[in-house]
Amino acid sequence: MSDAKPGDTFHEAMVRSGDHILATDQVDPIAEKLYGLPGGEPGGLSEIRTALSSGGFESIAYQARFGGDHAFAKELDQSRDTLAGAMREVGFSRDAAGEIAGIVKQYFDKPRSKESAEKGFEAALESLEKKWGGDFEANMAGAVELLGTLRSKDPSFGNFLAHSGMQGDERLLRILGETARHRKATAKK
Repeated sequence: MSDAKPGDTFHEAMVRSGDHILATDQVDPIAEKLYGLPGGEPGGLSEIRTALSSGGFESIAYQARFGGDHAFAKELDQSRDTLAGAMREVGFSRDAAGEIAGIVKQYFDKPRSKESAEKGFEAALESLEKKWGGDFEANMAGAVELLGTLRSKDPSFGNFLAHSGMQGDERLLRILGETARHRKATAKK
């Protein structure tokens, strides 16, 4: 199968990309909403699945069903369930899962071109470096690690991240970095 093309929908990217998923080491590692605020504790599987559905996955599946692509809608439901399990395993909160689902919906509706994704990634790095200061490199390394974990647990989600331009989204990187930082802090206790 050929690689997905800029502007492909989620479904087109998945169909064209096959098993091609960018490896974690291909993402530049230099490139308190979570835990402590209401809804910020690590979520249970059903809470995370519900957050993913209401955050955007259900809307995408509805569009697919309405368009007659029932196989894709079923695949999306399976991906949502797989992703929910992976998010629960690594300690995402319900709010973080919902926010990620909202980002997925935005990128599904309007995938970014390669050039736009690269510019967005550069801007995200600059912004996160300002926000995180001296913790930038550690947070980014944690974000890249979690990104790799999610991609390995749900390859179709990994393909979507790689081909939609979402993997360099500042909001996604912030959520991943903060989740990784929290995991590291709680592991030391």
